Amino acid sequence: MKTLITAVVASAALLSATTSQANERLLIGSTSSSSSHYSYFVAINQIINNQVEGVSSSVAETGATVDNLRRLGRNQIDMGLVTTNTGYHAYAGLDDFDGRPVDNRLLWVYTVAPQNAVMRQDANVTRFAELDGVRFNPGITGSATEKTTEAVMRTLGIEPHYVRGSTTDMVDAMKDGRVMGSVKSGVGERLDGSSMD
Repeated sequence: MKTLITAVVASAALLSATTSQANERLLIGSTSSSSSHYSYFVAINQIINNQVEGVSSSVAETGATVDNLRRLGRNQIDMGLVTTNTGYHAYAGLDDFDGRPVDNRLLWVYTVAPQNAVMRQDANVTRFAELDGVRFNPGITGSATEKTTEAVMRTLGIEPHYVRGSTTDMVDAMKDGRVMGSVKSGVGERLDGSSMD
């Protein structure tokens, strides 16, 4: 799968606002708590709370990139995890954000996140072309992984039988055979913990 850069963005309103209160509160949109990326945002939250005077923050479990950008657009979160390609789509009002751009800014990039496709051995699938009609999770609902997987499959003319759900749902479904494979963002050059499970 395509390698994406995972980043943190903030709404333009947050960046342009001046701090007029002694105690500024931030809500950070992350991803599923069963994802390795979630722990990164918990650590960022702890750093903000311990090191940034006058600011307190908390982490919200979300559906990841697309969900976070929609929440930024509705002022429901102040910053959050995104992939750079989908962050651009939101900014420019493209794809899922057609006609509804989200004014967001890239704050920093924290990892390269390859999108790994994993299959059950008994699926007998060794290449993408064999995924036609196979029960397959394209990524957690609302994530850039989901949207990118769907776009790649469309481009290749492959039509899996998509099964939607959270990371936890898909790990359980893979274990008991309700889903034969799934795509999950890794962390750097490693598989995500849920993919290993």
